Amino acid sequence: PLGAEKSLKNPVVGERAVALESRGQEKYRVYCGLCHGQTGAGDGQIASHMALKPPSLLTDKVRDFKDGRIYHIILEGQGVMGSYGAQVYKPEDRWTIVNYVRSLQ
Repeated sequence: PLGAEKSLKNPVVGERAVALESRGQEKYRVYCGLCHGQTGAGDGQIASHMALKPPSLLTDKVRDFKDGRIYHIILEGQGVMGSYGAQVYKPEDRWTIVNYVRSLQ
């Protein structure tokens, strides 16, 4: 993830990011919110049933991640979180999720 953090740059910025905001919110709701919670606090509907709880996306640690690292985690997974590359298969959709996570922070 650290290599991705340095090399991947978010192409969905400015007016384009604003135009795609609702898409990012919807993709987050469907693919991320069940575990990470609708506000990103790590308290999603199934989190209480998990042996290892999903992290809050609102911590300073995650805030300090570069966009490329969050994108890479969506694509490849991290720790016990599996890859969502097959579910969120369009790169632009992954970037809209990254932007939505930023809006929660």
